[in-house]
Formats: sequence, structure tokens, C-alpha cells
Amino acid sequence: MALTLRQLAARIRTISIADAVAAVAPEISAAAVADTQDRMRAGKQPDGSAQPPLKSSRPSGNTGPPLVDYGRMLASVTATVEKTTVKVWATGPGARKHQRTRPFVGVSAAGKVTIGRLVMVGLLRKLRGG
Repeated sequence: MALTLRQLAARIRTISIADAVAAVAPEISAAAVADTQDRMRAGKQPDGSAQPPLKSSRPSGNTGPPLVDYGRMLASVTATVEKTTVKVWATGPGARKHQRTRPFVGVSAAGKVTIGRLVMVGLLRKLRGG
């Protein structure tokens, strides 16, 4: 059955953003985690700026980006979606201290674009009855 543009617009208005987000919540969580981990590997903060250099050398002698020495912080990044909010956090050793002094958890501008596209996918799924 073909819909007129007016019928399609009326149908779209019946779908809340929260419903569209819920339709793709696992994909949004995975995208937020991947975005944060990619930035951590690249030594960048959520706003895209470089992580400040460490004030002292590491016991391991590693000179790579902060937060990825042993991989525990990187592996501890988690995300959840609640209604229309994406929450990203890390539970690795020192996560709270790091987040206060040199932010690493958060979604970048590129990550926000990806999430926006996923919300559109969710809207399409809901339009198709999913």
C-alpha cells in the first residue's frame, strides 16, 4: 500500500524519538563505545583535542597515548541508552580520577553524527512496523 506524503508525515508524527532510539539502542551503545575507544587509542579527548602529556613517566616505560598502557581502561568502556540519553563510562583503574583531570569519556562530533544516523534507522524500523 502506497502512502501519500501527508499520510507518511502523519505516521512519522506518531513515533517518538525515544521509540526510534529504543529500536537501535544496542547499535547506539556499540557506536558510543567504539567512538570512545578509538579516541583513547589516538590520544584524543571527546572534543577532539589531544590528551595532555603525562606529568610523569610511566613505570612501564610506555610512551604511547595515556589510558591504553595495559588495555584495562580501554576494555572497561561501557555505554547504555536510556530513553534519549547515551551514557558512556569506564570502570577501569583510576577512571574517575582520569575523567576529572583529563576527560576521555564522551562522544565526539563524529560519534554524534553516527548516532544521529542510527536514530534515523530506528525511525525507519518503526515506520516499517518494527
